[in-house]
Amino acid sequence: METSSGGVIFYRAGSNGPRYLLMVNRKGYWEFPKGHIDEGETDEQAALREVKEETGLGDLKILPGFKAKIRYTYRKWGQEKPKEVLFFLMETKPATVQVSDEHQGFLWLGYEDAIRKISYDNARRVLEEAQAFLRGRDGLFRA
Repeated sequence: METSSGGVIFYRAGSNGPRYLLMVNRKGYWEFPKGHIDEGETDEQAALREVKEETGLGDLKILPGFKAKIRYTYRKWGQEKPKEVLFFLMETKPATVQVSDEHQGFLWLGYEDAIRKISYDNARRVLEEAQAFLRGRDGLFRA
């Protein structure tokens, strides 16, 4: 099984709750940044590297205690390939994203808008888990 790692990136927007980063890939699907784990990397190292490569964001802090996993299959060269992606919750400061050639654009969105924008149900579930984690951890963010 192929394994990748990525991040649910957010910044604190005061009493309005967190703003989450969504990227639109070249096929037009809204998702979180993610990518392959290189040999010798930990899941966390790969997530930080991939997020930086795809967004230009370097000021990232992984929040301990949160890790979400999704599994799916995709087609490559006419064959079904299983894939697992591990997501870490990463905090940053408001910043301009430098979009890599893997994506066409980005948005910083509040929870409700992000949930509606995300293209895949499994990624929606990851965001739901991240929001619940932040509410429980900080008690600051609205649902």
